[in-house]
Amino acid sequence: MTPMQRQWAAAKERAKDAILLFRMGDFYELFADDAIKAAPILELALTSRDKGTPMAGFPHTAAPAYIAKLVALGFKVAICDQIEDPKATKGLVKRDITRIVTPGTVTDDDGLKSGQNNYLVAIVALAKGQFSLSALDLSTGEFLQTSTSHAQSVLDEVSKLSPVEILIGGEFWPIGLLERLEQVANQTRSCRLESFTDSTKITASDLIKRYVTDTQGGSFSFLEEPRPYSIDNELIIDSLSREHLDLTGLASVLHRTCTAMGSRQMNRWLAAPSTNLEEILARQAKVQTLLDEPAKRRAIREILKHLYDLERLTVKVAAARINPRELANLRDSLSHLPALIQASEEMPGSGFHLADVHQLLASALAENPPLSFKEGGVFCKGFDAQLDEYSEYASGGRDQIAAIESREKELTGIASLKIKYTRVFGYYIEVTSTHLSKVPAHYKRKQTIANGERYVTPELMRLEEMVSTADIRRLAKEAELFEQLRQSLLTHTSRLFSVAAWIAKLDTLAAFAELAEERRYVKPELLPAEQNCLEIQSGRHPILEALHLKKGESFVPNSVALNADNRQILLITGPNMAGKSTIMRQVALIQLLAQAGSYVPADSARLSLCDRIFTRVGASDDARSGRSTFMVEMSETAHILNHATKYSLVLLDEIGRGTSTFDGLSIAWAVVEYLHNHIGARTLFATHYHELTKLSESLARMHNVQVSVLEKAGDIQFLYTLAEGAAEKSYGIQVAKLAGLPRHVLERASEVLASLEEDKPAPKISKPKPAQLTLFADPIHLALKGIDLNQITPMQALTMLANLKELAL
Repeated sequence: MTPMQRQWAAAKERAKDAILLFRMGDFYELFADDAIKAAPILELALTSRDKGTPMAGFPHTAAPAYIAKLVALGFKVAICDQIEDPKATKGLVKRDITRIVTPGTVTDDDGLKSGQNNYLVAIVALAKGQFSLSALDLSTGEFLQTSTSHAQSVLDEVSKLSPVEILIGGEFWPIGLLERLEQVANQTRSCRLESFTDSTKITASDLIKRYVTDTQGGSFSFLEEPRPYSIDNELIIDSLSREHLDLTGLASVLHRTCTAMGSRQMNRWLAAPSTNLEEILARQAKVQTLLDEPAKRRAIREILKHLYDLERLTVKVAAARINPRELANLRDSLSHLPALIQASEEMPGSGFHLADVHQLLASALAENPPLSFKEGGVFCKGFDAQLDEYSEYASGGRDQIAAIESREKELTGIASLKIKYTRVFGYYIEVTSTHLSKVPAHYKRKQTIANGERYVTPELMRLEEMVSTADIRRLAKEAELFEQLRQSLLTHTSRLFSVAAWIAKLDTLAAFAELAEERRYVKPELLPAEQNCLEIQSGRHPILEALHLKKGESFVPNSVALNADNRQILLITGPNMAGKSTIMRQVALIQLLAQAGSYVPADSARLSLCDRIFTRVGASDDARSGRSTFMVEMSETAHILNHATKYSLVLLDEIGRGTSTFDGLSIAWAVVEYLHNHIGARTLFATHYHELTKLSESLARMHNVQVSVLEKAGDIQFLYTLAEGAAEKSYGIQVAKLAGLPRHVLERASEVLASLEEDKPAPKISKPKPAQLTLFADPIHLALKGIDLNQITPMQALTMLANLKELAL
């Protein structure tokens, strides 16, 4: 192996599980298996030297984009840089791994999504069923830590944080939890998991700090200790409920923030609404002020639009990864801070204004500095006298030349004297033949030309040396001054983070106010959890309402009332597609928005605080673990019944439909009774089992409500309105008609349903003779083979269709 190959092999040994980018001059090169893996992904040409080791490469200036592409696909990327100046080194340049980039340690803009957190999460399973959990967004400096004794809480936190990378430690993991963790972590975006078998007696935050040190070196030693938080201080929404409620879609619909900081803050509040009434009321009060004073709100939002991402810029300052243009973005953002404080009419402390930091940057930086030092022009003229001198020489020393030329003309009396430059001779003084007698003795003749002579002087020789080396000196000086400027800023990072946090909250609250005005949202009345009250007048589903508005359609509102005294459970009946699930989801979303501090889509709302929101809506199997639809349904229901409290909000849709009719009815019956008699949670329970409506006679706090339909001449029209009382029937056959079932199937279903309703045996139907009609020619068979009976029919129609399907088989 050559010395350079040995150098590469040593670096690769330190980063066996990473793609190694090896700096060679102005390029990063990939070799061997790394090149084979990465070349097709990065669309690079795969070559080799002397038909030997495969290799591929790209210019070092393009590295951020290529690294981001690899990391987004779950790769680790190790960066092996030249740690010596090649021009000042004889022999082989020293190289070393300066950092390893993973999904959770990205700080370059190319690998980050504006307005979204980029969490690195660590989970350590400790003894006695305890879990330590920590989350770090390295791009913003946010560092959190909590603990729990519940495995489900671990899954819920992972779902809430939506990390891009998870570090696994500890040896006391319950069976199946890691598989479930991986499944939850990859629900919304790709997440990389890495296990550490040697991390058995440390906390999750210690594991994160060790990982960051190992991958980033000392660049992030500025990180403070993690901020502890309690899961119980947040509205808990489990991973399944987050999926059912489409919180990602909710955040998209509500997006009105003007800054990336505000966008992340809104996402955090929506992902983890507060259970602290005082905190929520403070947010509401600010939203009300901004809503009542539209001119003030518009002024704030207009200023916010000019701000860059102060959180990520501050992290780059602290980690020595900021470039000149980004520092100018920080300067320009701070220039708007006094106006923002004035417009908001808030009175933060004097250090909060950051006028001194802005003055420091404004006095130093050029108006439009370049991305890198190699281009020069980072600092404004007059900031540093020596840099100004180097810059003047780097541009050819025009002022110095003009001064020398003017002086020499005056001293020699030669008016035609000129100082010129060629690549061959450098700088010289040219004198025509008529004035050669006036040439001073200290001029040294360099060349004779047709009409005169060319001379040099010690002063010109020194000038030439200064000009030839000025560019290198200028760049070195700019790098020195830039590092001094960055070091000066380090003393202000905590102030910068505080200002960024204030701006993020102000932006989010102003966005809530903007949304309230635009969508006619109202201020909900928040009550202590103990009052157990939920009263929503003309509530609307925020996501579906937005879709309706885009289509120019109106959304049908609904009113819902729940309380602990006599209206704890609403049993909702009515046909499929009539809006049961929509109504249930919109109640949960209104509760969630209220506890986030937002106004809500309703005419009015009185809401007690919830500790948890549970939803069990829709049917799906779990192929990865081999669980059937019904097993998944029962597991999810069990989770709700085992964790709900009297302060929870529970939404259950079609419990028991994944098994036989009587089994399912029995389970649903028992679940309603348990929620009523043992838990006491405010509950919306949608069902097709009409037998359950009789429970209102024995359960004092259960009420029957229905989604209304209009029936005319055998057809139905959905009204999407919630009304008191139980639905008379499920209209399953009418829904089947809307779905396009063949006429013969519908007619036969009506006959059988009529017989069942009269408690008569289902009318017999003979099987077709094989010679007359084959399975594939019978339209009834063709229709029934593609029907999911559990999804579209009431109980009696289910029995009838089951009989028909047996005949078809």
